[in-house]
Amino acid sequence: MSRRGLLLGGLAGTGGLVAACSGAPTASPTTTTSSRGPRRTSSIVDGVTLPVAAWLIAENRRPGTLDWILSGYPPAHGLEGFTSATSAPSGGSVDIMVNTTDTTYRIEAYRMGYYGGHGGRLIASSPTLRGVQQPAAVIDAAHGTVECHWAPSWTAKLTGWPPGFYMFKLISAKNWQQWIPFCVRDDSSRAAFVLMSAVTTYQAYNPWGGFNLYQDESGSRAKRAVVVSFDRPYDQSTLQGGSDFFGNEFPVLYDMERLGLDMTYWTDIDLQLRGAELATHKALISLGHDEYWSSQMRGAASAALSRGTNLAFLGANAIYRKIRLEPSDFGPARLEVNYKDDTDPAGIANPALATSNWGSPPVNKPESLLTGSTYVSIDANDDLVVADPEGWFWKGCGVHEGEHLSTVVVGEYNRYIPGAPGPADVQLFGHSPISKQSSFSDITYHSRPGGGGVLSTGAAAWVNKLSNSSVIPYQMVPDPIAGVTPILLRAMLNLYGLFGAGPADSLMPAQPNWQNYYG
Repeated sequence: MSRRGLLLGGLAGTGGLVAACSGAPTASPTTTTSSRGPRRTSSIVDGVTLPVAAWLIAENRRPGTLDWILSGYPPAHGLEGFTSATSAPSGGSVDIMVNTTDTTYRIEAYRMGYYGGHGGRLIASSPTLRGVQQPAAVIDAAHGTVECHWAPSWTAKLTGWPPGFYMFKLISAKNWQQWIPFCVRDDSSRAAFVLMSAVTTYQAYNPWGGFNLYQDESGSRAKRAVVVSFDRPYDQSTLQGGSDFFGNEFPVLYDMERLGLDMTYWTDIDLQLRGAELATHKALISLGHDEYWSSQMRGAASAALSRGTNLAFLGANAIYRKIRLEPSDFGPARLEVNYKDDTDPAGIANPALATSNWGSPPVNKPESLLTGSTYVSIDANDDLVVADPEGWFWKGCGVHEGEHLSTVVVGEYNRYIPGAPGPADVQLFGHSPISKQSSFSDITYHSRPGGGGVLSTGAAAWVNKLSNSSVIPYQMVPDPIAGVTPILLRAMLNLYGLFGAGPADSLMPAQPNWQNYYG
């Protein structure tokens, strides 16, 4: 099974509705107006003070629907599309390019959130559109790059669209259906949290047209792409065009929107293009599989951390592959370059442009310098073992030292490695043996002197294990784990409370304890 299949495989089944998670915190807070403006308030949930946004609380009180879920599936290349940008500001517009062999189709735009447990709300619909077969993709065989020079099919005018993560749902006359993920930004936002979707990782694994950054259509790694394009659809094999969103990102979005947290929405392309703005926010939330980072992305995150912005990496394998982002005819940052080794011609001429792994020559900047932990492998299928239960992360969770939380560490994992490059003040909140590899998965926390804090969960399945819906069918989100998911959600509440309050080094500096586990 592939690396991603270990996590996404749990989403492919069908079954009943997800069981409700008893004991999880609910958003019934006492609200007071803060001094930062009328749209921002503070809220107390289970004893934790949270920054919340009145507009988001009101938005999630609107009627939701399950109509965003697909119910009909096209043949190969029967219905597919992509957007001219991965995000656009509210009030702007985005072009949608659609290819179909059906006669007509329409497009529905759903904002994804909580909405009383339904997970989405219909925001807009296109008129019925005539089906068009777009030109064949152009393939640069030397680089494995597949690009679609397609004409716009519909322009979505985003005036009045609330910021958030969206799914465009394509629906043809034959009831073929497909998703296209998209993000609507608020470029004026100074919200406490930036919730970031890892679309560069989406694209790295996208096999549409026969190539991705791992293999060609024959499965040969020797012929894999070294440049992939956003100017193409996401493949039907990646959850009908939805890519990693539902398995690696949606459960956190659902929970944060349920709580009404004061947040704004980015893709990692926005971290590339607008990274200087990160320092105006209290925390960046990186979701389940955030593997591919450029120098600009990493530089922006590190600079913001030094200025007091907190960073949370809710997965594993973050900041592992170094990329460059280059423009296409559609706009900036549409081509993703990654050679994975020292053969990148631009990197040979200028090592600063190299796209080997972050920890490999000539880059030599392992992810642990920022995240505090190091990616190890994929082969985990183990319990999370609690460390330091008296620490801030586990406050109110009722756990004890060495307690096992069943099957939380699945697939890829990170660990703290004593002596490896990185911070010295590392505090462990989880230290979980990996049975197949005589290794460990660690939840790490450190704080940058005078700046923010960094929490890394060290487990790729962390976000997946936060699923907490009693309404959404199992094929979209997995069942919560009785006796485990409520604990993880309570720990996340602690994270939101600390990281949403300000620079963690001044509020809750790390208390190094790694010697207790690696003595």
